[in-house]
Amino acid sequence: MKLTEMNGEQLRQTLCDLSLPLCSILQDAKIQQLMEKIMDPSTPLCSVMALLLGHGVPLLLQDHLQETCRILSTLTGMSRETLMALDAPSLIRLIRALWDEELAAFFASAGTAPQAMCSAK
Repeated sequence: MKLTEMNGEQLRQTLCDLSLPLCSILQDAKIQQLMEKIMDPSTPLCSVMALLLGHGVPLLLQDHLQETCRILSTLTGMSRETLMALDAPSLIRLIRALWDEELAAFFASAGTAPQAMCSAK
């Protein structure tokens, strides 16, 4: 469910449920290095895409599988088992349907906050 579709209580609970797994992912040194490369204005777009696919996907689906499942579960209400059983096209459609500019904007500065501000670990 997108943030714009939630009532106040749903929004509060969703943001609380998303904060810890997102903060944990963003505190990973590998993710931070990847984000620096991606956000560097001199990085060509084709390199950004290659970095996302070649490094970002494995980091999220191997190193941070638990956090990724927790995020998807929070937004969909699906269990980890159901999410893990999805085929690739279904998972891609699910992620596209969940994308929410307001959610992205809410967490946009989390990766730049001092680590002491995020206590997910």
